[in-house]
Amino acid sequence: MSALQWIGVGLGVVALLGGLVACRSTGEAPPGRSVAFEPLTAGVDGGLREAGVRVATTAEELSVLRAQITGRSVVARQSDDVDLAEWVVVAVALGERPTAGYGLEVVDVRSDGEVLVVYAAELAPPAGAMTAQVVTAPWQVIAVEREGYGGDARLELLPPPAPTVE
Repeated sequence: MSALQWIGVGLGVVALLGGLVACRSTGEAPPGRSVAFEPLTAGVDGGLREAGVRVATTAEELSVLRAQITGRSVVARQSDDVDLAEWVVVAVALGERPTAGYGLEVVDVRSDGEVLVVYAAELAPPAGAMTAQVVTAPWQVIAVEREGYGGDARLELLPPPAPTVE
């Protein structure tokens, strides 16, 4: 991807975040309280082929989650430093996309005490961009404050920004 394409993707994320902030400033805030989260790792290929959220609360679940993400349990070790007494590890998957150039970025996490809702922005290649014709499945792994997790989680996917006219 060229520098110009990355700038376009970055501007798209800024527009999505601005829209989320604008939505909140008009009183249309998503339900629940904001929950602290930290990005751990991300990728565009692996074993998470369907959109959704997967949660690991124990070391055993984390090992299974790693294997699901990568097909191997020896990578994505950024989560080794996560204190599972204080945090849960959440994998967010966009699902399959038809070409390279797609991505995923978690922009907010909220909880009503029972359900953890992960808001993620879909990043898409700029209109007309030359992309590799290969199926990808973007994902991101985050650590989420344990007290916000009530046993259930779901994904709210924000649409990609509308293409800009140059």
